[in-house]
Formats: sequence, structure tokens, C-alpha cells
Amino acid sequence: MSYVYMKVLESAPTQYDRGMRLLTLGRLERVYCDIAALLAERPGGRVLDLGCGTGALAALLARQGLCVTGVDVSPPMLSLAARRVREEGLGDRVALRELGAVELDTAFPKASFDTVVGTLVFSELSDDEIEYTLAECQRILRPGGQLLIADEVLRPQS
Repeated sequence: MSYVYMKVLESAPTQYDRGMRLLTLGRLERVYCDIAALLAERPGGRVLDLGCGTGALAALLARQGLCVTGVDVSPPMLSLAARRVREEGLGDRVALRELGAVELDTAFPKASFDTVVGTLVFSELSDDEIEYTLAECQRILRPGGQLLIADEVLRPQS
């Protein structure tokens, strides 16, 4: 996936879901479905969706009966997520907050979530931010909790 295309889509939130569907050839939606299938056995569980964007994954998980907190640094993306949550009647299952991954230490107490999900967010972070965010994920996960990461990776050059 191209970093430039990702940045263009992030700057045009109303086109993000459609653009990502095209850019990933539908794979991102399949990833969301795979994550939802993994969490289907935990109805009522608490999930943190890091970099929730337009709220597509958060809404999918909430429809399964999970309680989702979606965080993102982009107010326009959160606005679209809020509209999705409102239109789907999921306000009792989804809470949205403007928050970056590097602000987790002040946002949530220890052992707050059963699952933390990060899709296409870790590739946006520096190495130091990744290290910090992973440590915070460990802190805010309940014992036996799980961290699910789906992200783009660069293939090593031969």
C-alpha cells in the first residue's frame, strides 16, 4: 500500500472507506471480518479500537454485542465515525474519543480492556511510539486479554 495514497485518503475522510476498499482490493474489509470472527466468542467484552478512523470496525464489533471505545487523532474521521454510530443506533455500545496512541497512559486505567485492536495504525508511528504504545496496550489489557494488530509491512529488499 502506498504511504502517499494513505495520506490522501486520510485527508479526505468522506472518501476513506471507499478509497481503502479500492486500494486494498477489499482485503481490509476481510481483515475486519476476521477480527470480528475472532472476537465473536466474547459478547459484552470491552474493546479498544486504536486509530478507529471512520468507525467501520468499531460498528461491526458493536453489532456483535461488544462494547467498543474508538480513539483517533483526526476530528474529521471521528465525526464520520460518530455519524455511523448514530445512524446505526450503536451509541450504547460505542464511545469515541479524540486521542492519539501515545496518550493512552493518561486516558485509561490499568486492565480496562479485554481486547485492543490496531488496524493500519502502527505503521503510522515511529519506533519509539510503537514501543510505548505496545507497553501501554499491555498495561490497559486485562489479564488474559489480547492485542490484535493488522498493518501494512514493507517487504525486505533482496
